[in-house]
Amino acid sequence: MGVVLVTVLTGFDAGLAWAFVAGLTANLVGREPLGSIPLELIAACLVTAAAARAVGRPPVLTVLVAALAGSVVVDLLGLGILRLLGSPPAGPLPVERLALAAGLNALIAVLLFVPVRVMASRLAPSGGGSR
Repeated sequence: MGVVLVTVLTGFDAGLAWAFVAGLTANLVGREPLGSIPLELIAACLVTAAAARAVGRPPVLTVLVAALAGSVVVDLLGLGILRLLGSPPAGPLPVERLALAAGLNALIAVLLFVPVRVMASRLAPSGGGSR
């Protein structure tokens, strides 16, 4: 859920760029249909921006909500794309697996939020310049 963390910490534009580049990179090394992962991650970025607008402060709660919702959206989009291409997974929709994956992704995102925020603040240019 790197897209969620980048979007919450640096804003929608950076999250969108991160989603596109990371998605294309993942597509080049994976077996998913070309363009599907960027599409899924851009949807996660949109969900994160909507969660940030709806939840507001504190940002940890935004990360939790966005990671839960974003994970479900990414998985459903992936399954939908496979269905459109004629190779859906066998059986019914794996609701239990989707819920478990969303919960684990949200837990990981929340646990990583503070260390990533500290690293981002150290790497960010300082606001004041010398005159």
